[in-house]
Amino acid sequence: MKLVRILVLLICLASLLSFTLPVAFADRGGIPIGRLDALIFESGQKAIIGWNGTEEILILSTDLHASETTMVLEILPLPSNPKTIMKADSKSFTMAHNIVKSHAPRVPLYGLDLHQGGPIEMSIPSSVEITFHEKIGTHDIAVVKPRNVAEFASWIGNFLKNNNITQEASLQKFETIIRNYIFNGFNYFVLDIIELSTKQQSVEPIYYQFETSSLFYPLKISSLASGETKITLFLLTREAIDELLCFPFKYAYYGSSSSIVNPTPVMFKIQKGEIRSIDESLSNLFGSNAYFTVLQYSGSNTALIRDLRLPVWTFRLSYVTLAFREILRHLIALLPIEIMVGFILLAAIVDHISGVKRKDIDIY
Repeated sequence: MKLVRILVLLICLASLLSFTLPVAFADRGGIPIGRLDALIFESGQKAIIGWNGTEEILILSTDLHASETTMVLEILPLPSNPKTIMKADSKSFTMAHNIVKSHAPRVPLYGLDLHQGGPIEMSIPSSVEITFHEKIGTHDIAVVKPRNVAEFASWIGNFLKNNNITQEASLQKFETIIRNYIFNGFNYFVLDIIELSTKQQSVEPIYYQFETSSLFYPLKISSLASGETKITLFLLTREAIDELLCFPFKYAYYGSSSSIVNPTPVMFKIQKGEIRSIDESLSNLFGSNAYFTVLQYSGSNTALIRDLRLPVWTFRLSYVTLAFREILRHLIALLPIEIMVGFILLAAIVDHISGVKRKDIDIY
């Protein structure tokens, strides 16, 4: 009875966490320069995030286009002054995808032709495929540390002038978001200038390295972007993370869909050589191995109202929730046997009661 109460409490806790934990989103926000009525669309976002508990490496690229040709000021908030910012190699994403493919489980599948039955490799969902469009090179990158929105506007004005741009970029729509970041201690912002057209393009991947006490991926800065987006995150961490703690992100699953009885999420341990194949610097964050997890989100940009922040305690809690999910999976898998045993026991009890009643009648 005590075990049942504990399981019920865990279910309630998991459900509550899915509604109360920070919503997981992240990316840069784009402000049109000069053409203030231009709309910015972020149709795709992909990132590789390595976090060891104190330091994070973020390799980020976005798919962008605009309602008309315009210069755009990209803004990325960070929790600390970045140690390194540089162009990254798009091959990092190719290697991450290859790792997903190489770890695809082989499961038994038997068709009508018994000679063709046997284990097959489960497919990778198309949503995990990484595609780069025509690349947009970064124009210039700077890191600023404003104390308030007015000072931030001044920083931006000087940044544009230093890049020989006489047109202005209005912060009016972003004032509340930027003020909120500064109030919560996010004093560092990375500025970047790119030129967008109506054709979808991919921003060259940029490598950021910074200190943080939580796995961090900011996106509420981009909540003013128009249209739908698809986000794919490749996470490298010391411990496993439960998707329940990453709401509304979900695991990417092998095969066409997830299964309650036999779920196969894209989450497994990789060795140092595989970590190094993605990026040499990532291997410096970990020991001999790391957990590799793929998370995904698909939906409206306007829903991106909070940042992904996963402190150490969320990984500790994942030990409990993942163990409970595994127990639940086995219980569901054994459900047909449990029902059969239940019917046998019920039949035995009914037969026993009937026998007792017949005996009483005979005696009477």
